[in-house]
Amino acid sequence: MKYIEGFNNIFENSLIAYIVIPILLLILSWILKAQYDKHFSIRPRLHLSLGNELYGQMFLGLYEGYNLTWHFECKLINHSKYDSYNVEIYEKKPKLIEKKIATNIEVIRKYFKEKTIIESNQYIEFELEKKIHVETDVLLRSSLEKDVKVYQFGLKIGNPSKELRPQELNNIVLLIKYENEKGRIFYTKFSRVKGNEINGYKLIKPMIFNRFV
Repeated sequence: MKYIEGFNNIFENSLIAYIVIPILLLILSWILKAQYDKHFSIRPRLHLSLGNELYGQMFLGLYEGYNLTWHFECKLINHSKYDSYNVEIYEKKPKLIEKKIATNIEVIRKYFKEKTIIESNQYIEFELEKKIHVETDVLLRSSLEKDVKVYQFGLKIGNPSKELRPQELNNIVLLIKYENEKGRIFYTKFSRVKGNEINGYKLIKPMIFNRFV
């Protein structure tokens, strides 16, 4: 009887060793593979470029002043073999609302809602703009003639695009949020300082972007 019991124990141990354990290892490897694919392997990489800075000004009238606008013709490129989904763009909340970098951020977000997918090695283009308003006296010369203000031909400022350029455009920081096909969220932190552009790829949302505009 002891011999039979010992044989049964050996048989049970062999059954666990050769059948159950491999099955468990197979299941574990499948789970790890699925998690790796979701979080690391299937990873789109979006790369942002602001391109050249363009300037424009619109005269609204002597009593209305001017709208001055700095434009960036942006290109968002998917530098990977995986499609990206649900693309969103943010900038960190400034201390003063007039210091926002993108004054057309709502237009950009609406555009991204329509263009929710950027396919592998494809890109989308959009315009980022910073608009400010100035009074007529800021740009035009004037004089008083019989207590009447008379504006003279020509600009008071030689190069408004540089002299009136908002300081916040010297250091542009944006965050691109997107997902892979499994729903895993990724981020690209973009910065442009004095014309030099850097794209950093992140798995975790940077702290400075906890509060979105």
